[in-house]
Amino acid sequence: MATASAAFRDVVARYEPVIGLEVHCQLLTRTKLFCSCRNRFGDQPNTNVCPVCLGLPGALPVLSREAVTLAMRAALATHCTVQETSIFARKNYFYPDLPKGYQISQYERPLATEGYVEIPSGGAFRRVRVQRIHMEEDAGKLLHEGFPWSGEKSGVDFNRSGIPLIEIVSHPDLRSSEEAHDYLTALKAVLLYAEVSDCNMEEGSLRCDANVSVRPRGTEAFGTRAEIKNLNSFRNVARAIDHEIARQVAMIESGRKVVQETRLWNADKAETASMRSKEEAHDYRYFPEPDLPPLVITREWIEEVRRSLPELPAGKRRRFVAEYGIPDYDAGVLTLSREVAEGGRAAPRRLPGEAGAARGAREAHRRRDHHRQDRQGRLREDVGERGGAEGYRGPRGAHPGFGRRADPGGDRRGDGGKPRAGGHLPERQDQHPGLVRRAGHEEDRGTSQPPGGERAAQEGAGRAGLKNRLLRTFCFARRRRQYRGPDSGPVLIQGRCT
Repeated sequence: MATASAAFRDVVARYEPVIGLEVHCQLLTRTKLFCSCRNRFGDQPNTNVCPVCLGLPGALPVLSREAVTLAMRAALATHCTVQETSIFARKNYFYPDLPKGYQISQYERPLATEGYVEIPSGGAFRRVRVQRIHMEEDAGKLLHEGFPWSGEKSGVDFNRSGIPLIEIVSHPDLRSSEEAHDYLTALKAVLLYAEVSDCNMEEGSLRCDANVSVRPRGTEAFGTRAEIKNLNSFRNVARAIDHEIARQVAMIESGRKVVQETRLWNADKAETASMRSKEEAHDYRYFPEPDLPPLVITREWIEEVRRSLPELPAGKRRRFVAEYGIPDYDAGVLTLSREVAEGGRAAPRRLPGEAGAARGAREAHRRRDHHRQDRQGRLREDVGERGGAEGYRGPRGAHPGFGRRADPGGDRRGDGGKPRAGGHLPERQDQHPGLVRRAGHEEDRGTSQPPGGERAAQEGAGRAGLKNRLLRTFCFARRRRQYRGPDSGPVLIQGRCT
C-alpha cells in the first residue's frame, strides 16, 4: 500500500487532474414533476404510476410549482442566479427504463447559472464554481436481483419515473479526489440546510457522476475526459477518481490515446470498466418541449424564496468564528449538520477547539431529546384543551380519533361523529385512561375517577374502543388507496404552475 501511494504521488507530481462533478438530487416534493403520482421511496414496484409518467400517447405534462420552488431554494443556497425565463427541452435517447424514449430536461436555458460552493482548503476556504442547475425528470429503475427470474432478465420499476430532479453541474475546478469529497460534503450540507432533499445516497436521492481528465503540469489545455457513473457513496467517488487518474496517466505514458467515454465503477474490484462511448450534446437531439410553455419566474417569487432560506453553513461558520473566536476548522465541523449547529451554539464559548465541537454535538442530541419529551407532554395537554368540537387533529402520528372534528358524514370513529353533550370529547374517547381532560371541565380528572372494578371495566372498554377505531381507520385507508388512488397533492392546471 505504501508503494502504491508513493507511485500515485509521483503520478500527481507530473500530471494535474482536472475534475468536474455532476450531482443529481431528488427534490422533497409530495408528487412527481409533471403529474400527481406520489413521490415516495419503497412502495411496491409500478404502483405510483399514471399515463403521464408512463409516457402513454396523449398524456400531457403539467409542471409542479412545489418542485420549482425547491429547485429555486437550491439555486439560491448555492449563490446561483435564477433566470427569469427557462425552457424545458426533450433529451432523446433509448434506455429500457425510459418509457417515452426521451427525458424532459433543460439544455440551452437552464433554471440557474453561475454560483459557488465553499470547501476547506489549506486551513481556509475556497470557492468551487457551479456552472448551472437545471430541472429534469428522473428515469425508471432497473432491478437486476431479488426475483426468481433475475438470473435471466431484469425488471423495470417505473415508480421513480417522473420524480423531480435537479442536476448541479460544477466547473472543472477540482484538482484531487480529496477536494471532490469535500465539495460533495459541503454541497450535501447546503441542500440539507435548505430542506431541498434528504440526500440519501442509499435510496438514490443523491447521485454523482465524475468527469475526470489529466494534463501535464504547467499546461493550460484540458485532456480528454472520461465520465464515471455508478458512484453511490462519497468514498467511492474518491476511489474512482484516483483509479481513473492512474489509468489515464498509464495510457498516456504508454503511448495510447485516452478515449472520451462513459465508464462504470466496480466497487468490488476497485476499477472502472468501459460502458459506452461518451455522447455529445448533438447526439441527444435536444429541442424545446412542445407540451410545456417557457417557465417564467417573477422577481417577487425569487425574493419570497430567498427570504424563506435559513442561515446557511458558510454564513453560520463565519458567524461562529466571529462570535466565539474558534478556528475555521472547528466552526466547519459544527456547521456541517444544522441540528448540531443550532443545538450547540453556546458550546464553543465554554470549550473552544475540538472539545467544543464534540460538546456541541452532545448538546444538540440532549436538546433534541428534551424537545421531543416536552413536545409529547404538550401534545397530551393540547388534546385535552383543544380537542373534540374545536377540531384539533394533532400532529401526524397521533392516535386517529383523538380530538377530531365532528364527522356528520359517517361513523368512522364509532361515536356517530357527534360531540358529547356538555363536554368536548366523544364518550368513548373520554373513557380512555391516558387522555388528559379539558381544563375546567365539570368532571375534573382528579375528582371523577370511578373506584375499583367500575374503573377497570371502563379502562378495558376504552382500550377496546380505541383498538376498533384504529382498525377501522386502517381498513378505510387501505380501501382508499386501492380504489380511489393516492392523494392528488397540489392542484395542477395545464399550461402553468399552481
